[in-house]
Amino acid sequence: MESSEYERLVKIAQIDQENDIVVGCNLDASCLEDFETKVTLTYELDGDKKVFKKVNLKTGGNYGRANDRIGFNLKLKGDDLLFDRKQIRVRPDAGDDTHIRSKIAYDLINNWGLPSLQETYCELYVNGEYFGLYFLQDSLKGNWIRKTYNLPADEEVETLFYCRKDGVNLAIGDVCINQNDKTANYTEPLEDLLQKIDGAKTIEDLEKFMNVDLLMKNLAIEFLFGSFDHYIIQGHNFYMYQRKDGIWDMILVDFDSEFGNGLFVFTKFILQYDIEDYGYRIKFEDMPKPGKKLLEPAYFNDQTYFKQALRDLMVTGFNPDALFERIEELKEFIAPYVKKTTTLREDGRLPGAINLKGTDTTHTYEDFLAVSNIENTNPMVPSLKSWIQNRFDFACEEYGFDKEEILKEAAEFRGVEYIPKETETIEDEEETDYDYIIETETGTETETEYVTEYETEYETEYETENETEYESDYETEYETEYQTEYQTEYETEYETEYENEGDQDTDAVEDKSEEVEVTGDIEDGENSSNDEENTESTIVEPDNLEDTTEAAAVVVEESTNEEEEESTESPAVSADDAEKSAEENSKKNNDSTTPIKAKKKCYVKHH
Repeated sequence: MESSEYERLVKIAQIDQENDIVVGCNLDASCLEDFETKVTLTYELDGDKKVFKKVNLKTGGNYGRANDRIGFNLKLKGDDLLFDRKQIRVRPDAGDDTHIRSKIAYDLINNWGLPSLQETYCELYVNGEYFGLYFLQDSLKGNWIRKTYNLPADEEVETLFYCRKDGVNLAIGDVCINQNDKTANYTEPLEDLLQKIDGAKTIEDLEKFMNVDLLMKNLAIEFLFGSFDHYIIQGHNFYMYQRKDGIWDMILVDFDSEFGNGLFVFTKFILQYDIEDYGYRIKFEDMPKPGKKLLEPAYFNDQTYFKQALRDLMVTGFNPDALFERIEELKEFIAPYVKKTTTLREDGRLPGAINLKGTDTTHTYEDFLAVSNIENTNPMVPSLKSWIQNRFDFACEEYGFDKEEILKEAAEFRGVEYIPKETETIEDEEETDYDYIIETETGTETETEYVTEYETEYETEYETENETEYESDYETEYETEYQTEYQTEYETEYETEYENEGDQDTDAVEDKSEEVEVTGDIEDGENSSNDEENTESTIVEPDNLEDTTEAAAVVVEESTNEEEEESTESPAVSADDAEKSAEENSKKNNDSTTPIKAKKKCYVKHH
């Protein structure tokens, strides 16, 4: 885009969350001024370029506008389509140093066959400047509904409502926005839905007007993901769509704050209550804000349907055996792109950081590499693997599931052999005349060492020749005192620093299709055929916008005199391997849909 337009973008992008959104907009980020212009978009994959003229480029996101790196929305003109889509979003996913949480969430939801968006990685460039790793995502509009629900291409979608603002309980008087500009004032269907929810007492009552199977799985997803940013807690980031048969589907979107990311901060500083252990053990009953009338028949009056949905999701995707493997595959794929996107500019900021008033999301490549660790290093945000393992364990405990049984069924679902976790065997003292057995590894052999009570006491007291003798009680007391003092000091220091400086987030942009072929229960773009009830909604997965072998890049460049008069500038989006990988994934999963290409370059030129 022209330099003057770019300067206008940067000026409008200067957003501070506290002053501009919380105070200035009364928590409603939709009141912020948007930057909007016409550009030419060039999409490139393996040297194959597609050019789209007069593309509408607009700033995108809600609270994400208060980060240093911001997102954009793209809308193609006329009959133009990219990935068989008319509207596409690019998002930096600024709140996640792993660059994986959102991808894992959408992987799972698409694999479960639930209606939701797809996303893949891409790289963004603006006016020749590298903006970093982003996500390339669907935009949930009428075109998406027509393709997902197999509606005629020329049919108007008049019953899609976006519940964007905070505090939507689906109670009488709540407001969600009709997504069709032509029928923006047509709210009667939503008002009728809210009346029916208010009168519902049982699951059977809900089944008369809602897709209960989808509803239960959405509630289970929010519980497993520790989500505060959807219906149960915050009351936003979801759509309500009334299908042609009169049944309503709830569709969740935006998964950048999942798996414990932001949960501690949100509950402590927004809801004003503390949670222990990062929220691993937060109960469903303790999650909802007051006024969630829908949860009375859906959960509190009868948990049978919820528990079944929860267990199904754990078997078919949300379990450590499946997800740990997927995390490592995604990590390997995006590692070179993350290394590039975490290389700071000369001013010490991340690439693409244009909102200098916003939250500084600077992080390092080493922060990303820590995604492989199950240990926690951040007192406010658990590691991704730690959340998955601990939340899985708690769900089993809370609802009486047999953990080993679920893991065994999950292995069968993925088509792999289940190997039970080995348990350490302690022999009885009367049989061995020894207190316990220690196995040690020497080279390639394992030796069994029998330790008597006397030897144990002696070795504990004198481990080395120069070691000072300590009594066990004193050591325990000292360690407890030290740990408590250290933790308190560290947590206080970290919380103070957080309150002063704000949360640091990161962005991600790349695309990968090869990642699709992971374990059978979390493959990209795969629609679950197990859910008979869900098939009633006639959901048809649109062209695959999932993984690709390379990342896409969006570049905005200043136009030249050689450009056509109608286009003067261009941001570029590259999604080279998205197409290849998505196609491979489609074949491997016997997916009849056309894959979305994501590792291409797209150039957008200003008009």
